[in-house]
Amino acid sequence: MGGGVLPGRLRTLALLAVLLVVHLTLSKPLESLRLLLCRMAFSPLAPLGSAAPDARPVLDEADALLVASAQAGLRARAAAARDEISLLPVLDLDTTRGRLILGGGRRAGVRWDALVFSGGVCVGIVDRVLPHLSRVLLLHARGARLPVRVEGVGRKLPGGLLELHGVLGGDGERCRLQKAFLPEEFRAGDRLVTLEDEGRPSVPVGRVVTTGVRPEVALSTSVRGASLLGVDGAVTPPEVADLFEEKTFRVLYVARGRHHGAVIQGEGAGSLLSGSAVHAAGILLGVVTGTGPGAAAVRPVTFPGQRLTVRLIREDGASCLAVLEGGGGEGCRVAAWIDEAWSDQDVLVVTAGGQDLVPPWLVLGRGRLHEGGLELKAPRTWPARVVVSVFRHGGERGRLLGRGS
Repeated sequence: MGGGVLPGRLRTLALLAVLLVVHLTLSKPLESLRLLLCRMAFSPLAPLGSAAPDARPVLDEADALLVASAQAGLRARAAAARDEISLLPVLDLDTTRGRLILGGGRRAGVRWDALVFSGGVCVGIVDRVLPHLSRVLLLHARGARLPVRVEGVGRKLPGGLLELHGVLGGDGERCRLQKAFLPEEFRAGDRLVTLEDEGRPSVPVGRVVTTGVRPEVALSTSVRGASLLGVDGAVTPPEVADLFEEKTFRVLYVARGRHHGAVIQGEGAGSLLSGSAVHAAGILLGVVTGTGPGAAAVRPVTFPGQRLTVRLIREDGASCLAVLEGGGGEGCRVAAWIDEAWSDQDVLVVTAGGQDLVPPWLVLGRGRLHEGGLELKAPRTWPARVVVSVFRHGGERGRLLGRGS
């Protein structure tokens, strides 16, 4: 055996035996150890033998046109009520704390205290701005404050007043008029709008639903499911390349069948974040699920336990958001709906971007929704090289989320 060194194929079999023992004997085997053994087992072999990569996947022309149509329609609807406003992607949404992070900061023209809109309705205020990202305080958040007035009072007010003004504030769960002149004059049903400011017209905020010293207010819209929000004064919306750096990796090994997935190798693979998107030619192949020295494991979104927010696109270009959970094979469970009226529809499924920290509009495949499930016909071809989208501004995101600040 030449100094005790096993030939390539025998070494592969030996390492696979060790890998099997590690998997069976440890209740929670170390992902990095498994990946290292995989790397040692398969890297000596000529192009991976029977596990060789496939040809580069090709995005269907009809799918590409449908994605473009949905993109145009979404931006048109989001900007309909605000002609000259930049739309920024939502990266993190914490409804409990009433905060979200937008993919755009000082370099995009975002300024502190700017109003934030969804469909022409004010939903929050920018409370912190960094070079590439900004944080928004939603109106129901504790500490949020917004001057408002009643639109079209339509009744006689004491002292000949023509308008009713107040300051809307959140307590962490709901909104109330925290301060108001003549609070007893506010009536249930009064429509509240923002104040005009330097040529900016008033926009809707909500309606008064209770009376008293601190009337409660129901907001006109929610940011639940929103992937793009408008920011007053922002002038340069970021491109996907401003938020993600694309790195190329070699496909080291492809697993077929029930445990479909891959191991990728390359400089920096061991430091990739779990959840990073792995794709080729505009098609999502999977997400990083674990890392080891110089390598990373990738699983498809259909793998059990995987969870991803996606956009469903019909043939007419209409789209809605849903959350998919992997069910194994080609099946996914629709874990959370934004629009439940889409049952029994044939759809194209793409990434929604945002909170999953994956680029938007990567194609997962086509499928049909039925009884809370989605049979997703996703591409299963793995080229020799793939691209991983790495979020560029993890440090800023951590600061805005309250880590280390």
